[in-house]
Amino acid sequence: MKTQILKKSCTIFMIVAICTMMLSVQISLSTDVEKCVKHCISNQCMKVSGKPDPTTCEGDCKTFCDKQLTSHEEFIVPKRNGVAETIANYICKKFNTCS
Repeated sequence: MKTQILKKSCTIFMIVAICTMMLSVQISLSTDVEKCVKHCISNQCMKVSGKPDPTTCEGDCKTFCDKQLTSHEEFIVPKRNGVAETIANYICKKFNTCS
């Protein structure tokens, strides 16, 4: 009986923790985008455009900031050893895809 109650409370706690993390990440990203848009409108778009229009600049800056803030994804790729490395090198040289 106590074990079931403990399991249910742990499950509820985990769901609440995951939802809290997702919400905080969303708030953080939207705050960064808002700061970027404000900076972009006042410092870049209004100065560069021939006919400064805040509504046009806002749309352009939102698109720019969304791309800029979400395009910095990085991945950790494990190093290949032995046979996998030999095969990868062969394919790389065969199809000229070596970097």
